[in-house]
Amino acid sequence: MEKRERPKSLPSVTIRQTTGHGTMFVTVTFLNESPIEVFVHIGKSGSHERGWMEAMARAISAGLRYGVPLAEYVEQLRGISCGDAFSDGTRLVHSPADALAAVLDTFVDKQPEPEVK
Repeated sequence: MEKRERPKSLPSVTIRQTTGHGTMFVTVTFLNESPIEVFVHIGKSGSHERGWMEAMARAISAGLRYGVPLAEYVEQLRGISCGDAFSDGTRLVHSPADALAAVLDTFVDKQPEPEVK
């Protein structure tokens, strides 16, 4: 599968999600109405959580550009626990990774099925 190139400007949506490690902001960027990039900001600059979540977002973005279904990331991240479970009022959030899965799940239906060759 070929890597989709990123144009200079793209539309995006940012969602605020509360976690046991603080407030997390997840930005999903779209190309032709399909997710192509993910940015995650949590905690203070230099914190472990911020570094891990930035690395995770970069890996997800790389996969999205090569056609990995967003649902695959949701499945892999959902339920990861770090011991700081937190209720956001609608569900129990087990970790920042679990929170990211919940946010990304809202965009799964926006990604077309990959072409089978």
